[in-house]
Amino acid sequence: MLFFILVLMLAGFRWDVGIDWMAYYNMFGGEILGNDILAERMEPFNLISCAILTTNGFTDGRYWIWGMALINLFFVTKSISLYSKKVVISMLLYILLGFYFDSLNMVRQACAISIGLYGWQFIDKSLMKYMVTIGFATLFHSSAILLISLYFINKLSVSVKFLKTLVVVSILLAPVSTILAPKLILLLPMYQQYGDSSVIKYASGSGNILSYIRIVFPLFLMYLSICKWQAIERSDYRYIALNTICGLLVSIAFPTTQLMIRMSFYFTIGLIFYIPYLYDLFSIPIRKQLWTVTIVYYILYLSVNYLFSPVAKIIPYTLRFDLDVYKLLSLSLILLSLVIVFMRLIRSRNKVLKSSIRSSVDEI
Repeated sequence: MLFFILVLMLAGFRWDVGIDWMAYYNMFGGEILGNDILAERMEPFNLISCAILTTNGFTDGRYWIWGMALINLFFVTKSISLYSKKVVISMLLYILLGFYFDSLNMVRQACAISIGLYGWQFIDKSLMKYMVTIGFATLFHSSAILLISLYFINKLSVSVKFLKTLVVVSILLAPVSTILAPKLILLLPMYQQYGDSSVIKYASGSGNILSYIRIVFPLFLMYLSICKWQAIERSDYRYIALNTICGLLVSIAFPTTQLMIRMSFYFTIGLIFYIPYLYDLFSIPIRKQLWTVTIVYYILYLSVNYLFSPVAKIIPYTLRFDLDVYKLLSLSLILLSLVIVFMRLIRSRNKVLKSSIRSSVDEI
């Protein structure tokens, strides 16, 4: 709860932090309702929430930004409590791996990612509940439809040899993905509205050496996963491992393609649980070395990509606390009530969770 409140304060009260902040501030302060082009690009929940807020006096776009931060971070926090066997470490990894900072820019998609993550618990237990959760996520960002693939991926029989083959294919695809991605993305109707030049700019990466450094750590994690795959395959953590590995393979195959990197977040968000689980499969001396490498790598990654990058627009991190307290409390209580009702409606009667996961880890 303390983690949720802290990150909500930082995300909800931020002022002009993140490259998309000002655009969202203007759009959801009412501008979007009078712009047919903008309205066509927005998902149902975003339009409805904007209309409800503005017609009830919440005309400052920061109320919408606050509400989206609350929904995103509530589902993230709940998912950590469900899946993680080391809750505090998972919370720290959420910050260190950059997912928190990414959520400040891709606000709508961040909500869809966190809702989809919460739905992982239903993959092996209830197709209907999983599909309902994914359907709910698409109301925030249509790309959440990609998460349907996880249900079928988790039905596959995956061997060490198959994993090795996937890694090799991903490495071979990396040098040509910058050329292929724009051509393939232009075939999708949802991106044709932006025009060829915009899509190509968004889909293509720079192709420089720094972009390819992005695949170093995913390859490192894939190597560790292959080493311990037999143990993972027998554990209750298998579905989290598979879901996360899907994202790692995408990030290896498309290291310079921004659109594909963003789509991979639907899967790589599982790293906040998977890394602590994976490292615990090794002996204590090796485990310490793995954590040292991980922390050093991601501190550098965080610094280069977010904290000291003008493009990310994170520093200076400015906060403003001038929103109406009564309105903010009312909005928060309503949203929390709706989210809790949704969770209760779809919750699984089967025990998903840390107790069974922990016991399987202990057996390993």
